[in-house]
Amino acid sequence: MPPEDAGAGAPDRRRHIRILNRLPFKLADSLSVIATQTINISASGAYCEIDRYIAPMAKVNITLLVPLRQKSNKISSKTLRMEGVVVRTEKSRNSEGRYSIAVFFTRAKESDLKNIRLYVESQLPPG
Repeated sequence: MPPEDAGAGAPDRRRHIRILNRLPFKLADSLSVIATQTINISASGAYCEIDRYIAPMAKVNITLLVPLRQKSNKISSKTLRMEGVVVRTEKSRNSEGRYSIAVFFTRAKESDLKNIRLYVESQLPPG
């Protein structure tokens, strides 16, 4: 969810830290595969924009590419595959014929969720 959706002074009720960052993101439902990018991401879900409507509560298969720093200090991309559910769909405010959707991760390996958490933490400012 974009930060402006929270309302002025509204407390953030999310359980996981969410960062604004674009990562390659694919959604597959019963009709097609949609390639897009995250707008923001946390260990529990992602927000993105797509070119067709997907109904809330629709189940989707997710492929996410996350860059991770290895022990050698080299960065390599890891492909994560999980399942999710669309929890919100809205017409995009920015583009005609596009939809902003929020996806909650429902089934994922614990190691994949850990990798998302590590990535999110690595993007936070120090302190």
